[in-house]
Parts: sequence; structure tokens; C-alpha cells
Amino acid sequence: MGNALDVSPTEHPATPRWQFPLLRLRVWFAELVRPSELQVNLIWAGLIGFFGALASVWFRNLTADVQLWLMHQPGGLGLVESFAHLPWWQRLLVPMLGGALAGLVLLFGSRIKPGKSSTDYMEAIVLGDGVISSRLSLVKCTSALFSIASGASIGREGPLVQLSSMIASLLGRMRKMPTVRLRLLVACGAAAGIASAYNAPIGGALFVSEIILRSLAMESFGPLVFSSVIATLTVRQLLGASPLYEIAIPAVRLNSNWEIVLYLLLGALAGYQLADRMRNAGLDVRGLCGPGQKEPAARALGPESAVVECASVGEWTAELSRLSALVTVNTGPMHVAAALGVPLVALEGSSALPLWAPPGARSFVVHHQDQLGCAPCHQTDRPLPCGCKCMALISADEVWDAVQGLITGAAGT
Repeated sequence: MGNALDVSPTEHPATPRWQFPLLRLRVWFAELVRPSELQVNLIWAGLIGFFGALASVWFRNLTADVQLWLMHQPGGLGLVESFAHLPWWQRLLVPMLGGALAGLVLLFGSRIKPGKSSTDYMEAIVLGDGVISSRLSLVKCTSALFSIASGASIGREGPLVQLSSMIASLLGRMRKMPTVRLRLLVACGAAAGIASAYNAPIGGALFVSEIILRSLAMESFGPLVFSSVIATLTVRQLLGASPLYEIAIPAVRLNSNWEIVLYLLLGALAGYQLADRMRNAGLDVRGLCGPGQKEPAARALGPESAVVECASVGEWTAELSRLSALVTVNTGPMHVAAALGVPLVALEGSSALPLWAPPGARSFVVHHQDQLGCAPCHQTDRPLPCGCKCMALISADEVWDAVQGLITGAAGT
């Protein structure tokens, strides 16, 4: 007889009893909350903004310590004041010593075999998969640290953005996030780094969205702004709220970090303004959007407005035919509505008028091209130099007046 084969199941250690309540609480919370994809991205954007701000503060303090070690002058004096207190021979020696240390760091760092990942955060966002090499990034930031502390003519903004983007990429890889979300997290890290470097949250978000992502879609711009604001609030809490460059305008400061809640409420109320005025006039406001855009459209219009997602030309045609009037920008559905004879208000930015204006006597075109010397323009392959002012100049009152003109039967441009 052959040897018997033991096929008894492998025994695993039992789960401790004290973990069962925690597991039940976790399952209950996940079933209760069920966060959307945008909400998850906002949570991660806030974490990245916080850790990016901590990296910014750490790098600044470390730069001051190295400066104190090289010059025996307090880092709080600044480079110009510190060099002013040094004798002539030390003014020559300190940059030479800092350059030698920076070169040695790069020399030893060159022995690290470069992998498939890049250290350029722009390349990782636009062309890559969101993966940034942590070791090579630390080498570059360490070399920049010695250069900055010894008076080299480079700024600290680059290392701050690099560290924040590296942290974002590292967190995303640890959670094994998909490439699309990883790219967005790295973009949030870059925005947080710029915001913490210049103490400018809106500037950080706009730079990444316009220069790198080249998109102002709510799905990406919302997390960018949230990450930048969290980073700025953290840096201001730790280092103070003084701006990087003082300008002669009345100061606007937060007396408390809780004031940001009031500003958020103000933005939400402003978003409901136009839809509320239409509802108060007895109009039924309905939002039409493409696939995957229903949640941001519902947030923009408010809970009282219905949002319909159209996935085909037939669905767009059917929904547009039911409307009494349409408010839209220059899009494909605008021309479909004009062909169907639907009264519409077209918000035109930089497109050539009247070439792309909707035809028909029941169409309003709202624009401000007469106030700008750069319109019309078609710079779709690079950022607009004017910052899209042609769209920013259009107000809710103008749109409401145009809608009333459609209701009363007056049409024009």
C-alpha cells in the first residue's frame, strides 16, 4: 500500500474576538457613507496637501540649519543679510563649499540606476503613469539644499514642488491606485508644493490646471484647489500668514482658519444664484450633461434641479427638443439645439463671431470680445495668455437678462 496523502485543510490563526466590533463598525461605515469618486479624490487631495506642506516646512527649516552651519549666521536673516556680515574671503569660500557638497551629492546619486520612472513631475502627469522616482528625487532635493543654503542663484520652489509631488506619487503607489487617479494625485502634490512655496493657493491650482493638465474640468480642478488650500493653511499655521511678496493693496487676512468655512458657503450660494432666480421666475431648471458628468452638474445647479445624462446624439436631440430655452457655451449640443429651433443663450468666449454664433432670430449671444484685444483666438495647443478673461467677464445678471429676453420674445446679440 502506498503512503497516505494528508489533504487536511491548512489551519489559520483565528481572528481575535476584540477585532470583530471594529470590523462591523468599518463595514457599517462603508455602507453608510459610500463616497463617490470625486469625494475620494478630495480626501486624498487634502492628505497630500497636508503632507506636502509638512515637507515644505521641513525643507525650509533644514535650509536654515545648513545656512547656519556654513556661515555661522542665523537663517532667519536671509542670504543677502547673512553674506553682508561675512568677510570677503568667506563670501568666496561659502559658495564654493556649497557647490562642492551639491556636486558630491549628485556624483554619488548618479550611481543609482535609473528605472523607468522619471523625476520630472510634469512628465509623470502628462506623459507618464504618475510614478516619480523617490531616490532620485531625494538626491536632487539634497543637492539643491546645499546650493540654496550657500547662496546659489536657484530658488527653493523647485525642491518644494518636487518633494510634494514625490509624496503624492508614493502614497498613490502604496495604495496601488490606477494610473488616472495617480496622475491626478501627483498633480495635487504639485499644486500643494506651489501653494506652500508662494503662499498662494489659487495660483498653485490654476498653474497646474492651465499649464500642465490644460483643463479646468471640475473633476480635476476641485481636488487641485482643495489640496492647495490645505497646504496653504498648514504652512500659515506653522510659519505665519505673511505673503512671499508684499504689494501695496489693502490686506485681506484670515483671522481664524475657521473662516474658510464661510468662504466655502459663499461659493456654494453663488453657484445656486442663477438657478434660483430662474426657479423663482417659475422656470423649471434642468441640466443636460454627457456621460460621467452628472454629479458635478448636480452640485452646480443645486438639489432642486433635475440633471439628465445624455450618452448619444439621439438622447441629446430628444432632451433638447423638450426645452423651452437653453443656456450653453459653444458646444456641439448648442448647434444641435439651433438646428432644432430651440431658443438659446450662447455664452461665447474666444471663438470667431459671427462665424460660430448660433443662427436664428431666437438666439442670444453673450460675449465681451469688444473689451479684449486678443479675441478671437484659437490657441488650443497652449495656455491662453489672457487667462480666459473672455469667459470670466460674463456675469449671472447678463445671462438672466438674456433668458428674460427669450421669454418676452426679444432676441439679439
